[in-house]
Amino acid sequence: MPEIDMQKTELMRELQSGGELPLHSVFRELTGLWHKKNPEMRSQDLAALLGTRPQALSQWKTGSDKSKRPPWSAIVLLCELTRRQIVITPAGMRLVQLRSKKSSHKE
Repeated sequence: MPEIDMQKTELMRELQSGGELPLHSVFRELTGLWHKKNPEMRSQDLAALLGTRPQALSQWKTGSDKSKRPPWSAIVLLCELTRRQIVITPAGMRLVQLRSKKSSHKE
């Protein structure tokens, strides 16, 4: 069995004790990246793109209402629009930029 560094298992411990993935913070980071990439767009534009209301975006970002979590569909769409992927390890959850696809030339 592989060795587990217990100093790097913060997320795993949180999930084992009944916690949930930190979707609010991931959504907040993704919306920040989207706004940076689209400075002329407003929250209303993002809400329309995600098929929701601006008030829901605010709750999804802040976590002010714990029962209103951002849906995975919104997170996945924002990952696509910002060219990010989510990496989950026992230590935590983070966003990583997608690498550009290398074109394969067949001869």
